[in-house]
Amino acid sequence: MYNPKSVSEYYNELSHGEWERLDQSAHARLVYQLHLDFLEPHLKDGAAVLDAGSGAGKFSVHIAGSGCQTTVLDISPEQLAIATQKVEEAGLSHAVTGFIEANIADLSRIPDNHFDTTVCYGGALNYLFENTAQAVQELMRVTKPGGTLLASVMSRLGVLRFVMANKHVDPKEFFGRPTFWSIYDVLETGDLPPHEDLAHPARHFFTAAELKEVFDAAGLDQIEMGCTPAVFSALRDKLD
Repeated sequence: MYNPKSVSEYYNELSHGEWERLDQSAHARLVYQLHLDFLEPHLKDGAAVLDAGSGAGKFSVHIAGSGCQTTVLDISPEQLAIATQKVEEAGLSHAVTGFIEANIADLSRIPDNHFDTTVCYGGALNYLFENTAQAVQELMRVTKPGGTLLASVMSRLGVLRFVMANKHVDPKEFFGRPTFWSIYDVLETGDLPPHEDLAHPARHFFTAAELKEVFDAAGLDQIEMGCTPAVFSALRDKLD
C-alpha cells in the first residue's frame, strides 16, 4: 500500500500547514515540547544529526540551533523549500550540511555510520506499510554504532482519541458510521486505506507493542518507549 508519490504530493499541497501544525494550539505546542524533551539529551555540540522526514523543518531549526551539524531530509520538495527558508530566517544556514530529497526507505545517498543521532519524528513511518522494516534498517545503517535513533509514529488508539477531541467532528457521524470510516479495520489491522473524505494518503497506525517488535527485529537495543501528550491527548479545551 506504500505510495511515495501520493505522500510527496500530499505534503507539497499541505505547504506551510506542516510548519504551523505544531504551533496552532496549546495541545500542539505541548506535543512539540514533549518531543523536544526526548530529543534534547542527544543534541551534543558539534554532533552530526539527521532529521529524516523533516517536513518544514520545525525540529531541524531547533537541532541546528543546538550547535549540531544538521542534515535535513524529506520526500517533499515543497517541504524542503520551506525548511530551507526557515533555516535561513533563523540564521542557521552554517549549521546545516545539506538538504536531501529522499524516501526514508532508500537513504543510499548517505554513507554508513554517518550520524551520531538520527531523528524520524512525525508520521513518516506510518506511510511505509511493507517498507517499514527496510526504512528502520536504513535509519540504523546511517547511524553510528552506539548512536541514537529517535522515532515517533501515529498511534492506533491515539488516532481515535484524536478524533474524539476534535470539536469539528460530530461523534455520532463518525462513530455511528464505523464501516465508512474504516474504524473496525484500523482497530484490527491498523491500516487505513485511501479515503474519499480524507486528504491523507493511506496510513498504518501502530500499537506500542507492534512498534517495539519492529525495532527489536531490526536489532535495536536499549529501546525506550514514550507517549505524547498522554493524559491531555483528548482534553484540548482544558489544556488551552
